[in-house]
Amino acid sequence: MAGKTGSRSLVKSVANTARNVALFDQSCFVKYVVAGRGACAVLNRICANNVDVLLASLSTRNA
Repeated sequence: MAGKTGSRSLVKSVANTARNVALFDQSCFVKYVVAGRGACAVLNRICANNVDVLLASLSTRNA
């Protein structure tokens, strides 16, 4: 558990992120390969967006 100084720092960081813009480097996170017949269903269950889209539609979105 963080001490008072750590907690105060965390509160300041959260408030700064809410007021401004923050960039979080998540490149160190582990990546998994999900493959097979049930891969799309599993990814749709754990992801915020619908991953069952045509690959071509991804490259033309917001163009």
